[in-house]
Amino acid sequence: VGDFSNGIDSPLIDLLLVGDFDKNYLSELVEKAEKIVKRKIRYVLYSTAEAHTIDWALFEPKPLLLWSSINQK
Repeated sequence: VGDFSNGIDSPLIDLLLVGDFDKNYLSELVEKAEKIVKRKIRYVLYSTAEAHTIDWALFEPKPLLLWSSINQK
């Protein structure tokens, strides 16, 4: 979500992740990635059960879907 999803360069990368993640491991990966890309990464997590509560209309620009295990139609 955010500027990167609209192709605009930014010192901040915003991610919205949906799934059941190991939060400690994810935090470690984000720290490593920030050093590599030299940008701050900010993220919000929704569990798989919470996914239906996301109001996608609130996001401007529209989020860019990078990967999904759900069959898109």
